[in-house]
Amino acid sequence: MNLKGLLPQDVEALEEYLHGIYEEYDIDIGGAFLGRHSIGRIAANRMREEYPKTISEGWHDPFPRREVLRHILDWLAVDLYEGVPWLGNTDDRGRPRKLPKCATYEDLIREADKVMDRRNAQVAKSLGAADERCVAGLEDGYKLVKLLTPEALDLESRRMHHCVGHGAYDAGLAAGNHEIYSLRDRKGRSVATIKINCGEIDQIRGKRNASPEARHMAILKQLAKAAGWKGRGAFWPYAVDVNGVEHDIDEIPAGTTFDQLNASILHGMSVVLPPNLTVLGNMIIGHGIAEIPERLTIGGDVYLLTTRQRCVVLPECMQVGGSILTWSGDEIARPIPAHLAEKIEEAPKTRKMGGFADLIPANPIDGVQFVFDDPEDDENLPDSAPR
Repeated sequence: MNLKGLLPQDVEALEEYLHGIYEEYDIDIGGAFLGRHSIGRIAANRMREEYPKTISEGWHDPFPRREVLRHILDWLAVDLYEGVPWLGNTDDRGRPRKLPKCATYEDLIREADKVMDRRNAQVAKSLGAADERCVAGLEDGYKLVKLLTPEALDLESRRMHHCVGHGAYDAGLAAGNHEIYSLRDRKGRSVATIKINCGEIDQIRGKRNASPEARHMAILKQLAKAAGWKGRGAFWPYAVDVNGVEHDIDEIPAGTTFDQLNASILHGMSVVLPPNLTVLGNMIIGHGIAEIPERLTIGGDVYLLTTRQRCVVLPECMQVGGSILTWSGDEIARPIPAHLAEKIEEAPKTRKMGGFADLIPANPIDGVQFVFDDPEDDENLPDSAPR
């Protein structure tokens, strides 16, 4: 990984990013080495390309989207597990020659897809009762199937074109560290794969590691509630009002009052908040909020995590007791109401590689969990943000 030409803060950010994914995905030394010379190398190159730009000049995040990162890491993990020949074809520094040939994340994805398609084509055995078990009948003829053996994971991988099989999760399955489920439609086709760790939802993936379709997530939402799976808010955001009543984020009644409200990362949702909301403390507004509602009153600070593609309109009737923090002031539509203009604070470092590190202080909303799964909002939130 060539770090030449990077500013010290960019090198630090890159190393922190790599260290973070090694910890999050429990990657061993071999996996970390491959990750550094694939994902890390491409990220360093992109950082050199993007550094001079501001957001308004077309700055792009140098790191891969979440689903892209996971797909690449799963491919590397499977190949390490199997000890495939290309790992032994190295240069004088021990780096596999295949990796430098991949100049972009898209190149890495193509390599991962080729390998997974080849492996999936080899899976042809029919599964029996010892391999999988139906554990729930659901609406519209759908059912939830628990995958019990490595062979079941392999077949799910073949059907879904992702990397749940081929050894990537076999050890954890055997040790009981996680459970893997498949959502099947009325024809028995896999439409989503769910990974549960100690009763908490860790992943829900559609084909090729993409997010599942909204209709499939709606079915799983009711199942997750009935099963008592923890971590549901990461996939179906909700908010708790001052009376302790839980509301789905897209079904909040008009006039509701919250102590604090996190409407940050909504997994592709486009949510219209109702009018007359009151937030006594801080509020976080992500790009999934279609527009800021009328007569919104915020007692503390408001954090605008915008799309970087369209301007945010601040209504004249909006009231903010604290500050309005944003990526960039030029992402707020003009004219800005006079009583709000003086409250806008732009964090300079967010216009460069530094992401949200200066935009959101430590624990802006105590007890509210940030969800990291959306390509627009998640990749630059700081380590200090609650997770």
